[in-house]
Amino acid sequence: MASESGELELDPLIGDLADYICAPPPDGEAALDAAHLTVMDTLGCGLGALGDPDCRKRLGPHVPGTIVPNGAQVPGTPHRLDPVQAAFANATMNRWLDYNESYFGKEGGHPSDNIGAVFAVCDYISRVNRSKGEAPLKMRDLIQACLMTHEVHGGLANENSYLDHGLDHELMIRVASAGVTCRLFGGTRDHVISAITNAFADGGTLRLYRQPPTTGTRKCWAAGDAASRGVRLAMLAVLGEDAYPTVLSAPKYGFIERRWGGDPFTLREPPSDKVIQNNVIKVWPTEGHAQSALEAAVRLYPEVKDRIDDIERIAIRSHTYTMKQVDRSGPLRNEADRDHCIQYIVAIGLLQGRLAYEDYSDERAADPRIDALRDITTVTADDGFTSDYYDLNVKSDANAVQVHFKDGSSTEDMVVDFPLGHKNRRTDGGIDRIGEKFRENIVVGLTHHQQAFLLPLFDDRAALEAMDVDTFMDALAG
Repeated sequence: MASESGELELDPLIGDLADYICAPPPDGEAALDAAHLTVMDTLGCGLGALGDPDCRKRLGPHVPGTIVPNGAQVPGTPHRLDPVQAAFANATMNRWLDYNESYFGKEGGHPSDNIGAVFAVCDYISRVNRSKGEAPLKMRDLIQACLMTHEVHGGLANENSYLDHGLDHELMIRVASAGVTCRLFGGTRDHVISAITNAFADGGTLRLYRQPPTTGTRKCWAAGDAASRGVRLAMLAVLGEDAYPTVLSAPKYGFIERRWGGDPFTLREPPSDKVIQNNVIKVWPTEGHAQSALEAAVRLYPEVKDRIDDIERIAIRSHTYTMKQVDRSGPLRNEADRDHCIQYIVAIGLLQGRLAYEDYSDERAADPRIDALRDITTVTADDGFTSDYYDLNVKSDANAVQVHFKDGSSTEDMVVDFPLGHKNRRTDGGIDRIGEKFRENIVVGLTHHQQAFLLPLFDDRAALEAMDVDTFMDALAG
């Protein structure tokens, strides 16, 4: 809507995001502790993905042999790339194994998908600064920027279901990465508004590559695509690119009418530091909502492992969002299908008491027992689980698994309200498992010398924060 002067009035949501991004970054100890843990975990996920050749082949420059002045280092590789392509590489490797953290509002998603953009831009800025004789950014700056992308991303997830509108949640990555990296580049509030509104003007990508029967590998690099696009829009913004103040509300051509069906698109509350403290760090490489179901299956494994042929049916209770996302029957065509199928994941847990990324391979999926168990598995909605999932004072992500045998006996109805990586479980073995996961992942992408450099920083936030970003990144070069 235009004001009396004829200028377009800024959509309030855009103004709230820009105000947050341009304010001093959050510095609460609990939030920074959570951000430190998330940054390290996400970096580990990316390094772990380097063991997959299909991931590696997507990480280099567009044109082989390209040399970029002050290029940003891609961890665990020899690549020094421009910040746009580095953001693509970083976020793609971080997301590849579906192992990085999750956050759940009315939309699920992975705010850590933005960390690849922040790494790329902070490293690039640091190298440019150093080339001019100026101070590089510190890792504390990087951690705080990652925290802020989480809050923007999660804020856009709390009240807005992209799944229900047929759109992929990569839109939240594009907006958060665009706004926060624009500020890192030295952008003003007007520049940040330009970056954010152009991110919304891109619209939303179709979700078909996450949903059956068209699930495909694009879901493994969609985050990289969104993060890199966000960086590109940030760079254009600081060069003076136009903003679109009514990008959300404009009649006929705005986002809400054209892409959101006219439904409300809102922030529940102004961004702060709550999202980073309520994310769930995964302890297994599965879609986030299947984490507690897998844990339930693993707990039942000792009782079930010698009675697989005696199983009559498997009953899973879950909440409605899980059912929309990972309740899948029929043929599973590829790894991308399998890691988003709760029946497949539970079957693996019952069969072997653990799950690794290799369990989604064609070779592992050829085990006839897996599909046999899937065929006798039911998934039903539990109203209490659904209510607690959406309740901000609870924020559970519950699943229950019960195995019924042909002789009429059954296991306990194994309920897991909070996944092991949830903040409520960090002292219940969660932090130990996250550390174990980190060690497992970095072995894949780093030398013994590099591992010895990185491992102590997992537990020492102060030491990490004091490092120059480019020095830290140089230590991870492959």
